[in-house]
Amino acid sequence: TNHRGLIDGVILGDSGYACRPYLLTPYANPTERHQQRFNGCHASTRSVIERTFGILKRRFHVLHSEVYLY
Repeated sequence: TNHRGLIDGVILGDSGYACRPYLLTPYANPTERHQQRFNGCHASTRSVIERTFGILKRRFHVLHSEVYLY
C-alpha cells in the first residue's frame, strides 16, 4: 500500500498478471508505436532476466527445488 512507483522499483510480469503500480505488464493489444516499443523493450528485458535465472540455476542446483520455510 505504500509503494511509490519507480522510486521503490518495479517487477516485470507477463501478460498473465494484471498491471499494478509495482508490476509492469505488456500491453495486450498495442495499437500505437510507443506501446509496441514498450512491449519490445519489456520482452527484451524479461529475456535477459530469464537467461540470468537459467545461469544461476545451472550454477546453484539448490535453486531448482522449492524453498520451505519452517
